[in-house]
Amino acid sequence: MKTKLIFALIAVIFSMQVKAGTFVEYKITMDPASKPGSMKMFYQDGNTRTEMFWPSPQMPNGEIRMTNIVLSSDIHKIYNLNEKDKTYTVSSSSEKTPLPKEQEYEVTVIGKETVNGYASVHVKIKRKNSATEQEMWTSKKVNNYESYKSIESQYTSFGMYKALADKGAEGFPVRIMTNERGHHFQLDLVKAETLTNDNSLFSLKGYTLSTSPSGINSGLMQQYQNMTPGEREKMIEKMKEQYGKPKN
Repeated sequence: MKTKLIFALIAVIFSMQVKAGTFVEYKITMDPASKPGSMKMFYQDGNTRTEMFWPSPQMPNGEIRMTNIVLSSDIHKIYNLNEKDKTYTVSSSSEKTPLPKEQEYEVTVIGKETVNGYASVHVKIKRKNSATEQEMWTSKKVNNYESYKSIESQYTSFGMYKALADKGAEGFPVRIMTNERGHHFQLDLVKAETLTNDNSLFSLKGYTLSTSPSGINSGLMQQYQNMTPGEREKMIEKMKEQYGKPKN
């Protein structure tokens, strides 16, 4: 699936352990007619915080939100925060499906373009022996790219990056776009800057451990993306029964 390529890339961006204080923000467009959402990533001293949001009128509260923290003390644990109830759950990154290996990707360079203010290389990426593909624009001009590049080198077995480098198209993704089953999905880089992030962003102080799911996790989001419209409707109805109808 095309969306699996996108989520494989997002997974690696999330897993970055950047020492310098860094803030990265993407705009999420699910469908041209829908309001955009956002994905924000905070990095400090090897700690990572990701916040995702986008409007979804079909969902119980009219939106989907996720907030995750990965701490440098144990990078294999993901803390899923419920900021409304001040609770969290813990999952293990080792439970995630491994990213596809090198031989599974083919890259076609379309050309050089300026996208979101960055000089970029426009490519199409697909898995070998598959007709599905996605478009990506990568740039080496993104702030703090050298830190990202040094981290990426630790993932040389992940064929997406090796395939990009072999075509001279390695860089930080400034746009990712795909269309699948009539649904549009696009990520656009809004901001990437070096700054000192407050330690409170990476703290569990004030939160209590819960055994209940904390909002919409990344696995459920990927599952939602791969569903047919009918399957999505059934899932939404099930969530309405579980979480209740939106407040008026």
